[in-house]
Amino acid sequence: SGDVHISYMSVPLTTNALQYAKFSGNPVIIEGPVRSWIDTTVDTGGGGDVGQHSSMAIDSSGNIHISYYDNTWPGGGKDLKYATYDGSNWTISLVDLTDDLGMYTSLAIDSSGDVHISYYDVTNKDLKYATYDGSSWTKSTVDSTGDVGQYTSIAIDSNDDLHISYLDNTNADL
Repeated sequence: SGDVHISYMSVPLTTNALQYAKFSGNPVIIEGPVRSWIDTTVDTGGGGDVGQHSSMAIDSSGNIHISYYDNTWPGGGKDLKYATYDGSNWTISLVDLTDDLGMYTSLAIDSSGDVHISYYDVTNKDLKYATYDGSSWTKSTVDSTGDVGQYTSIAIDSNDDLHISYLDNTNADL
């Protein structure tokens, strides 16, 4: 429909939250009609540090999907989270919550509507991958040789094959 969608973490640091903004209406013009931004708080994590490293995709039905890092600590957090919007309600779920993981998320959706997320496991310094088939999450380690997985980016080609790029910090390679 030509609408612009953005996921981001709000500031100040004392009230960080995952935010979603949508611009619908006329293109942004310096002078002219009033801009039509709709801004929504998706997850506050109980008032913590939520929404870092967000990645967003829109499926073929127009549903919004966001992966992000919940850095709330102590008392919880340091987790990979996932939020989806079906046009009327946001649903938030924990994808992976063992140790400190979920930084540098990247999200893509395949032709079947399945969600794929690549992310960095801070505790073990590994590249991880999670996929959601509409009913359950499947998680795996993609690479665990040295310190790997920062700045990950996932893409899906026309054959639904996955491609993940990431930093191998041990060898200073992409």
